[in-house]
Amino acid sequence: FSFFFFFFRPRANKPMSTAIVRAGWGTKQGAINKGWRRRYFVLRTDGSLSYYKTGAVTSKPQGVIMLNEHVHCVSGRVCSGSTPWPAAATEDTRMELRTPQRTFFVFCDTTEATSGWVTKLSEMTRLPTPRRDTVVHSEAPNTPATSAAAA
Repeated sequence: FSFFFFFFRPRANKPMSTAIVRAGWGTKQGAINKGWRRRYFVLRTDGSLSYYKTGAVTSKPQGVIMLNEHVHCVSGRVCSGSTPWPAAATEDTRMELRTPQRTFFVFCDTTEATSGWVTKLSEMTRLPTPRRDTVVHSEAPNTPATSAAAA
């Protein structure tokens, strides 16, 4: 009995923290269909960045990006010139999330929203908030609303 309890007891030292850190609307480019789609982004304390078709975060997300030391957040002029950004995506509202598997192209409705997302993403990777037009990434191992987008 004690053997079973030891291996199958709930682990108190590993809380499942899913509190919302930041949430908001943004527009991202599709992976296969390169059209731009408005999505609701939710950044959680467990380092997950989910995006949904609607603001109903209780539904299944369209996708989840796990933020960690391999994810780089780029904004402003540093964003890639290789993707054709829509006219609504002014330079100061653009962000890219570069993962080993894919680069996510996202833009927010306002400069303030973009800045807020970059700040929160920096906090999630335990780095100081970067100056404008710089790359955000983490060297330390880690898992990373207004009308805004995710990064």
